[in-house]
Formats: sequence, structure tokens, C-alpha cells
Amino acid sequence: ICGEFSIADMAIYPWLRLHKVLHISLEALPHTVQYLQHMAQRDDVRRAYDAGAPYHERTHGDVDKLTAIADRRATG
Repeated sequence: ICGEFSIADMAIYPWLRLHKVLHISLEALPHTVQYLQHMAQRDDVRRAYDAGAPYHERTHGDVDKLTAIADRRATG
């Protein structure tokens, strides 16, 4: 999370990427936004997401389900 790429980055980055789907604003968290931008630019992160793209295409329905749940919670 700070400094060199670590297992903590591998664990936290995918969850932070879901902030929009979960209707979580990062407006008040500029360091988190900067972290997400930094991670997205890493070659190893890009390669990992490219390698996982075929799996993501098959499981996109899971994201749709998560979005629906978040929408219901946001609207009460």
C-alpha cells in the first residue's frame, strides 16, 4: 500500500476498484484516488487484468448482481 508493491496491494486494489459499483464516493479521499491511478498504471497489474479478461467476460453477471444489490441499498 505504501512503497513497494506487496501482497496487501494485490488484496486491496480489486476491492477498491469496485467503489463506483458500490456507490462509494472517493471525493474526500484524494490519496485513495491517487493510489488507484498508480496501481492501474503498473505493468504487472495491467498484465494480470489482461490475463483475467476472458474469465471476467464469463462472470460479468456477478458484477451485475453486485450492482443490483448496491443499488437497492443506496435507495433504501
